[in-house]
Amino acid sequence: MKHMNYLALIFLIQSASCNNNMPRYAKKLDSVSPVDSVKSGPADTTYMRTGFYYLAPSQDGVKMREENTNNFFSIARTPFASVDNISSAKVQKEDYNGKTITSLCLTFDAKGTRDLQDGTGDPAHPKLALVIANKLLYVVDNSAKISKGVMNIMLDDYSEKDIQSMEKAIHENK
Repeated sequence: MKHMNYLALIFLIQSASCNNNMPRYAKKLDSVSPVDSVKSGPADTTYMRTGFYYLAPSQDGVKMREENTNNFFSIARTPFASVDNISSAKVQKEDYNGKTITSLCLTFDAKGTRDLQDGTGDPAHPKLALVIANKLLYVVDNSAKISKGVMNIMLDDYSEKDIQSMEKAIHENK
């Protein structure tokens, strides 16, 4: 399956639980352009913790390749919402029009929810990056304010093994 970014990926799924809310909101994002100023060269070996990050100027950020693409982005070195404040992470599978949709449901504690509220919907940061266990999963528009600390991250382009590894990494790095 080709790599797809969904607006529902992070921002429109805001519910008390992650069950049965994901697919009806799903729609493709306009294509997101990689940061042009990121130059090729030796990769930065900084380990990027699980969390939500802003994009950064190339001289200040960590160069990362978005999974399942050839797009490189410069990511801020510190997440604005991190794994430290994820209270629950679980894999979900939902049937949507005869197709199984797999997602990772992240629930944040009170501090993580405040961090998400403060970091999302900010026009000064038009794009956000989602990193799980040192992998840049998505770069998405930062157009919606997160009011609840519960999100589904759609993982249709990932194998069962990759998905289980993501879930395990979140639990181990808390």
